[in-house]
This record gives sequence, C-alpha cells and structure tokens, in this order.
Amino acid sequence: AQGAVPNSRKVNGKVLTEDINITSQDIFHGQAISIPDKADLNDYQTPGLYYQSLNVQAGSGNNYPEPLAGSLVVLQTAGITQRYFVYNSSRIYTRSFYSWSTPSPGAVWSSWAREYNTLNKPTASELGLMETVTKASDALQRSGGNVTGDITITTDSMLSWNRNTDFASIGFKNTGDGDADSYMWFRTGDNGNEYFKWQHALSGGPTNEWMSLKSDNLRIRGYQVYHEGHRPTAAIIGAYTKSESDTRYIQDIRFGAKENAQLRESSGDTDASGYAITAVINGNRDELVDTVNRRPIQKKVNGIWMNISNI
Repeated sequence: AQGAVPNSRKVNGKVLTEDINITSQDIFHGQAISIPDKADLNDYQTPGLYYQSLNVQAGSGNNYPEPLAGSLVVLQTAGITQRYFVYNSSRIYTRSFYSWSTPSPGAVWSSWAREYNTLNKPTASELGLMETVTKASDALQRSGGNVTGDITITTDSMLSWNRNTDFASIGFKNTGDGDADSYMWFRTGDNGNEYFKWQHALSGGPTNEWMSLKSDNLRIRGYQVYHEGHRPTAAIIGAYTKSESDTRYIQDIRFGAKENAQLRESSGDTDASGYAITAVINGNRDELVDTVNRRPIQKKVNGIWMNISNI
C-alpha cells in the first residue's frame, strides 16, 4: 500500500513483519555511547547512557570523579544530574548542574559526591563523629575498665551489686543543703547472712581482714568491739569481781580495845607486832615508866574487823 512501511525496515534489529514487543533490553542494548579520549564530562548534558572503557582515557579526560573507567548516566531534572559508576567497584558518584537560562555563564557543576553503600561505608570523620568516637573510646565499657578522672553523682542514685538473690548497695541521702539528716548509707540483703568487710591486701602477701560488720556486732581484726549492748566480763579484761575486790581491799581501819603492859627493868623485852602504844604511865613519880597502854590496829575487810598481825 502506498505510504506503508516496507518489510525491509527494522526497529532495533527486528524486521517489521509482525507485532513487536519492546523490552528493556531493546531500549538499553547498544544504546550507550562511548566517551572518547580527553573528553570533558562537563560537556555531557544530554540525557542518556555513556561509558568510558579505558582507564587511560579517563585519566586524560576532565572532571571525572576518579581517573577510572566506568558508566555515566545523564538525567534531566530541573537542571542536569550525572551519576558515574566506577567499573571495578561499587563506588557511585553524583553531581548536578542547574541554570536558569541558556546560556548561563553563572551556572556551575556541583562537586562530585560519593554515595555510601554497604561496600563504601562512610568514615567517622566524614560523618562528623570524631568527637563521639573519641568520647566513646575514653568511655568506661560495660565489660570493665579504668576511670582516670573524678566521678560526681548529683542525684540520689545508688550503686548496687546483684549476685544470685543477694545484693549490696551504697548511696547518699540528701534532700537539700538544709537537710539535718544527710548521710551515706550501705545496704545488704536477702537471707540475713550478708555483711560488710574491710580487707587489706599486702603487696605480694595475703589478704587480711581488718574490720567486719555483721548483724551481731562489729569486729576489728576478728575481735568483737565492746559497747553498751556487748559489755566485757571481768574475766575477759582481767578485772576483779566485786567479791574478789571485797576480800582484797581494806574498807576501814581503827584501834581495838585498850590493853595494859607492865614494863620491866630487865633488857630484851619487846612489844608484840600489830599494836600501837597509846599511853605511857609513871605511877610513883620516879624516873622510870611503870606501865604502857596499847591498842591493836584493826582493819575492816569485806565487812569484818580483824587485827593486823604484822606491820
């Protein structure tokens, strides 16, 4: 028929003898345009598919994101957008060009921006996270570590340890500067056999217990501390009991009943021990003493008066 398309015509290699189904392969296969040597990618503003097959030509060209072969996709937007796929990696770069009018001498290309993906992850520096990384590296890890600076807790928080069903805690109670009952507290709990212990580890030697606090008492180096509710016995501290003291100490002293003794002129007479002379008597007014009065010295021990046998 006049004006009909002859059978010798082809569409993308397909003869026009029957209906043609266009696929994505028909659209893209053979449609990419080769980029020649020393090309400037700024000049590629027509939407389409382009490719550079040689690294040396990419290196001699201008405005490549990398001097490596790859594929260039040019998209029409409000301006022009280019995406460059490096041939031997998963690196992808994007940039844009926008102009209000044509020509537009003031319009410029944006810088190439590399897209991040699972094989091209951003660095901490690129994400502006170096300060965070530094702080994280200096932070105390949950698995443990060393703290080299002061730690200040400004709330009523507590530090607690929990093992099995037992626990131990330490905290500080304070409701304000005027709190008249502000204190630091220690707490243990579960079945009543938990307690506090202060130990000292000698370098290169054993660990010694200096002090422990249990429900029954405070102990220092294993010995119980005496207090109002735990008084020492006399035997423990080496003191006399009341009965022992009563038999050992003189409660009072006095003279006993008066006794008379006749003095003799013969030599060798002595007085008995335990007496005190209370009077000397000369009955006939001569130069010699006739009689003396004496009284025994007595002591009171444990409520009983007794003569002192020896002085």
